[in-house]
Amino acid sequence: MNILKSISSLSKTSTMVISLLLLILILILDYATGKDISVSILYLIPILLISWNIGFLPAILFSLVAAVLKIYTDIWSGLNYTNFLLYVWECSVDFGIFSAFTFSFVKIKSTLKSLEEKNEQLHKVNEVKNEFLGMASHDLKNPLNNIYNFAAMIEENDSLPPKQVTQIAHRIVNISLQMFQLIDSLITSAAMELEELNCKNERVDILLAASSIIQQFSVAAEKKSLKIHLEKNSEKVIADADYDLTLQVLDNLISNAIKFSPPNKNIWIKLLKPAKPQNKVRIEIKDEGPGFSEDDKLKVFNRFSRLSARPTGGESSTGLGLFTVKKLVEAMNGNVFYQSEPGEGALFIVELPMAKL
Repeated sequence: MNILKSISSLSKTSTMVISLLLLILILILDYATGKDISVSILYLIPILLISWNIGFLPAILFSLVAAVLKIYTDIWSGLNYTNFLLYVWECSVDFGIFSAFTFSFVKIKSTLKSLEEKNEQLHKVNEVKNEFLGMASHDLKNPLNNIYNFAAMIEENDSLPPKQVTQIAHRIVNISLQMFQLIDSLITSAAMELEELNCKNERVDILLAASSIIQQFSVAAEKKSLKIHLEKNSEKVIADADYDLTLQVLDNLISNAIKFSPPNKNIWIKLLKPAKPQNKVRIEIKDEGPGFSEDDKLKVFNRFSRLSARPTGGESSTGLGLFTVKKLVEAMNGNVFYQSEPGEGALFIVELPMAKL
């Protein structure tokens, strides 16, 4: 394998030069020793180099040249055939042998490349599995334990007043919802890492999508006395994207803005239709939270990244939200970036392809 890695590290020019020099040396050896099976095998060395580094068709052409030169060398070394057709036959046989080995070399390289890709994929799967197990042991164990304790409290105490039972049930529902969101994020993250994310191209009304997500988080915003301002420069802001994935992007960004904003602050959501056609639809989401430290900025979009800012209302954070946003936006041929300074909040900007009229 080390020899093959060394061969693969050669440039195409170096491969061609080395192969031609080897062919010349083998021809000289063939001429000096006469026709011999050991010399014939040596012709496969430059053919291997060409096959491995340059490709199948150049290797076939090189094999033909090698076969013709080999016959000429046999003639120069004194080997005479009784009929011209025998020269053609011998050349054809050599070319067939060289071509068969060329095909084998190319096939082996293709198989090895496929194995490397499979190994890389398995490595990614293993990493995702380990991260999932780490996340499960840390962020799923405690909620499950709380659910168990609350359920046991109801089961073991028949005299609990109905109001207290309702309160406990409400807490169980909230904890279950957090676990569901965490598991859903983990599944989405794994699908993105394994490139199994299905992305549709459709006309997406960004205003409709944003309004839906804002309505979804209206209760959470009211609990923290947050004001969400929706601004737009057009009644129709249509992107060429995937509606479900767009909802996920907006869900993550708006929920983060609510989660990390102190009470009695503002969140601005701007939907901007570009002035020029066939440009990018722009979505801006700005909060008045703590912003990002210099250390945070190095890992904002990393998976399972734990930033210095903490949720201000006891909410949970998986470290997957912004990682998911980046992957989903890129899957829709868009861009996402941010502007933030410590203590001045964060502005996230998403650009998606504008739908053609």
